[in-house]
Amino acid sequence: EISNLGELSWCLGINVKVGNKEISIDQRKYVADIIETYNMTDAYAVSIPIDQGKFSKTDCPVVGSEEHKMMKNVPYHNLVGSLLYCSTWTRPDITYAVCVLSRFVESPSEKQWKALKKIVRYLCGIVELGISYRKDGNSQLIAYCDADWGGHIDDRRSMTGYIFCLAGGAISWKSKLQPTIALSTAEAEYMALSATVQEAIYLRSLLEEIGIPQNEPTKIYIDNQAAIKIAKNPVSHQRTKHIEIRHHFVREAIQKKIVILEYINTKENIADIFTKALLKTQFQHLRMKFMNN
Repeated sequence: EISNLGELSWCLGINVKVGNKEISIDQRKYVADIIETYNMTDAYAVSIPIDQGKFSKTDCPVVGSEEHKMMKNVPYHNLVGSLLYCSTWTRPDITYAVCVLSRFVESPSEKQWKALKKIVRYLCGIVELGISYRKDGNSQLIAYCDADWGGHIDDRRSMTGYIFCLAGGAISWKSKLQPTIALSTAEAEYMALSATVQEAIYLRSLLEEIGIPQNEPTKIYIDNQAAIKIAKNPVSHQRTKHIEIRHHFVREAIQKKIVILEYINTKENIADIFTKALLKTQFQHLRMKFMNN
């Protein structure tokens, strides 16, 4: 039976450092093992985990082709699994990149394999990067959400991204394709907001159970004014009447003061990291807001 934090962190492959004013977690050994396992110890590091550009199933090799035969011997699936585990616990900065490339485990191309190895090269430069929680950090839960409208080339579905922070560090994050096609940017953002509010309700309940009650509405930062207006206005507009009813519970959460929506400039929206590939400067600027750079 696991009886203390040390045993739990050992089982999960997480390094925990406890100080007077903060607790830091990372997976430096696990990351180092990934780098060594895939013979990339001497690989040159890069500053972003994925380049801007789109990946599509049209990139996948034709069954029976030379590329298809060659890629059968590549441990693509295994590396995706290792990176997913890493991104789940302490490395939200690679979540989007892994999410995109995990779509091609059935038949990856050489292009996608190179992109996957680039994530490892990114990890080479920041093996010890993790998340810190400060004693003097904000005890109120805050969230950021975003959507990339029609970003998936194959079926034009949008990407939902959100992140929740507490005490100065990330505690929950997500990067996932939306289940249905959004007909506008506002709708995509509203659907992302719906997923974020669901997570907010769950986390508020969990925090109350462990003695960190949230006495104020949870602030959710979003960079789309139209989505905020849809959430606050009970009138059914022509452009929103087709949106599934299940998304409209956002309004009820606002009315009950469970959450409160705040507009934020796109350049400061942390959730951007979970919906699209960013240039180096912007990526690093947002990353430092929730990880111990």
